[in-house]
This record gives sequence, structure tokens and C-alpha cells, in this order.
Amino acid sequence: MTSRGCLHARAVFASFAVLASLGARAVEAPRLAWVAIEGGVYEVGGAEYYLDAYRIQARATQGEYEHDVCEAPRPEEWLVAARQRGFTVGNAFEYLAEPPEEPCAYSAESLEAEGVEGWVHFAGLGEHLGAETKVVAGGKEPRETWVKVHQNPWSFWGDEYKPSPRAWRCVERVTPRREKAFVQASRLKLRARRATDGAVLADVRIGTEVAIAHRAGNWVWVEAPGHGVVMECVRRGWAMAAFLGPEKPDADALLAEGRKLLDEGDAALAVPRLERAAALRPEDRAILQLLARAHRKAGNAREADELERYLAKPADRRKP
Repeated sequence: MTSRGCLHARAVFASFAVLASLGARAVEAPRLAWVAIEGGVYEVGGAEYYLDAYRIQARATQGEYEHDVCEAPRPEEWLVAARQRGFTVGNAFEYLAEPPEEPCAYSAESLEAEGVEGWVHFAGLGEHLGAETKVVAGGKEPRETWVKVHQNPWSFWGDEYKPSPRAWRCVERVTPRREKAFVQASRLKLRARRATDGAVLADVRIGTEVAIAHRAGNWVWVEAPGHGVVMECVRRGWAMAAFLGPEKPDADALLAEGRKLLDEGDAALAVPRLERAAALRPEDRAILQLLARAHRKAGNAREADELERYLAKPADRRKP
């Protein structure tokens, strides 16, 4: 698939072989036609997503989503599928699965005050948007629209605050293949696009084990584990491949490299090694002192001053 072609969905009605590879479900979904989507990179909702191959029902079923029947599509899966021939968009808001990164941003304060947190997501357009519904993407054309309403009005408020009418459809995904890697940089930025000026979606700490789902030149689509206030989550986005490696970085090795370079008079090269060592062991006073010294010798007076002020604080008042 060409890079240009990857940015646009190329879907066909599922063949028998593709359907068989997706497997049967314990509880059978409604017997409707399916549309199959190739795995690749697609641009939807103002961002670039890598999607594993999947199939989605061509038509939605009216009514409330039946969770025990099948999985609902994620927002980006629905928006990509909605562009395809054979995918029928009705006059209802369709239930979507919560994006896997959403629990990373759950608020402990909201949970304590309201007992619920997060959003209920929908695609398409119905007759009534709902007073508390926010438009994430689109808003005029059903095939381009993604909206959400917070769990509080959804759970406790009246129908006038909810989008309606509502419908749902099933999605089935192939078993994904992933490549294990470790973050080598002090902080790995996950971006919405394969560009250095792309919006930053998350920062991932050095040494974190991540999964690489797709490689595209100097960029990789990364899935990184996150820890929300209630449940685990997955942060996704594009990262520079050069900042990932097959082995977990070693603080002692980085410290030794940094000290050697500093002793040889190459403070500018010592700094990044020592920064990475400090990121792995942020409470190690010896590493921080050596880093401050390296910054001073490299001519980075501001960074050196900040580190020295930090080290001068009592241990219980330091925030790495």
C-alpha cells in the first residue's frame, strides 16, 4: 500500500477467507452484511491513526447498544468505515467504544463528587443532539461526525440532554501483531501526526516498555501503557523510531558514559547521557550533582542553577 493510499480507506466487502480469519463469537451478532477495512494509516478527526484490519457491520441496529453481543467500533474505526461503499449511515447517533487513552485523563475529583467519570461517544447525526453533547469532529455531515456526552448527564439527567435516536453496530478485529520496544529518550512524545510539529498527545517516560504497531519511515505508531486513577489505559500516537530500542536503557551504563565524556572534556555530549540516567533514577543525588556539573561546563548556566537549587532543598520538598 502506498503512503498516499494508506491515508485513504480502501475497503471491499469481506470475502469468505477474511470472514473466517476473524472467527466466530460466543454470542452471535445480528446477521447483517459486513464491510472489511484493510490495516493501514488513515486520516480522520484531525489526526492520523494506524488501524489494524477489521470488519464492521454495514448497517446499524436501532436501539440501545447490547454490550454482551459484540464490541462497538472506536471513533476512528467508524469514521474510516463511513467513507466506504456499502456502509449505510442512518439518521441516528451510533454508540462508539471509549478510546483506550480516555481513562488516562479520568479525574479523581469528578469521581469523588459525581461517582462517574468519562464520556459516552457517538458517531453520525440523529434528530436531537442533546444540550450537554459536545462535538469532537464534524457536526454537519453524519459520515464525518463524532460527538460525546459526559457520564454525569448521561447517567443522571433527562433525555433532553442526550443525543437521540440511538443505534449501534458491531466491529470485529484481526489479532494484532506488535513489536516490543523500550523508550530510550528521557521523555518520548506521542504525536497526532507524523510530523515534529504534530500535536503532542502524551509524554512517555524513559525505560517504559511500549508496543510498536506500525512503522512508516522514521515514525512508528506506539501503544504505551498508562495508569489512570481508576483503571489502566493505553496512550497511542506517533513517535520517532530513533527514540526507541529493543533493550531497556541502563542507568549505570549511561552514568559511566556521561562521567567518561565529562572527564575527557566533552561536557556537551555528557549532558544527554546524564539526563537519561537522571530520568531513570530521579532521586539519585550523585547523578544530579554530576549533571549539574556537566551543564555548568557545557555553558548551560540556567540548567545548572536550577539543578543546584533543587538539590539544596530538603529531600521531602523535591519534586522530580
